[in-house]
Amino acid sequence: MLLIPCPFCGPRPELEFRYGGQAHIARPANPAALSDEEWAEFLYLRDNVRGVHAERWRHIHGCARFFNVRRNTLSDEILATYRRANGRQTYYLTQAEAFTDATRGNSQIQALRKARLGRAATYMYVWDWETPAFDGKFGAVHGHDVEASFHLSRNPIGGAGMKPGRQMSDRLAATWVAFATSGDPNNSLIPHWPAYDRGRRATMVFDNEMKVVDDYRGDFVRMIADAAPATPDPRKA
Repeated sequence: MLLIPCPFCGPRPELEFRYGGQAHIARPANPAALSDEEWAEFLYLRDNVRGVHAERWRHIHGCARFFNVRRNTLSDEILATYRRANGRQTYYLTQAEAFTDATRGNSQIQALRKARLGRAATYMYVWDWETPAFDGKFGAVHGHDVEASFHLSRNPIGGAGMKPGRQMSDRLAATWVAFATSGDPNNSLIPHWPAYDRGRRATMVFDNEMKVVDDYRGDFVRMIADAAPATPDPRKA
């Protein structure tokens, strides 16, 4: 009997679950334009993977929620279970997030190595504030925290001078000033920010709601490293 780790309830026997088919099937953007053959392919045709497969499962006799599983169909080994972090997020941003997680391990490895040296404290942050530019299509796009670090918020990508963008600019600029002058990024505009270490892997999340998250998206980074060994794996740092 399989023991499936539900991401909401913890490990449970497989009898409590129901298989829900292949995961990450994207609904057609323009259903009316599809031919009968294309509809049939979308509705009925699925990959028959010999090896690692992404699947949907539901915890019927438990929380009743759907979640995703990466399972080796040859050995039945469960490599990872995970849930969609933001149910309202577009498929485009979900894919971008996955690409980011595939390389996120690089910065985590560097931070762990520096922390192990035991010299200056190491700090990790992520910029999760979504730019309102282009109607929010690009989310917290890579590099858009750079202008905020220079206390710039008048450009469209920085919020076009609106209060949320000014607030984020104030926070990040003050953080960099504090870090540059003292080696400690803590200041009055953000919550207390612990140094990065192997135990907590504390990460400051810059967003409308500022917070510190331990092992930020670590489950996703490790899941990808298990499925694609060529990607950076912080467990080997």
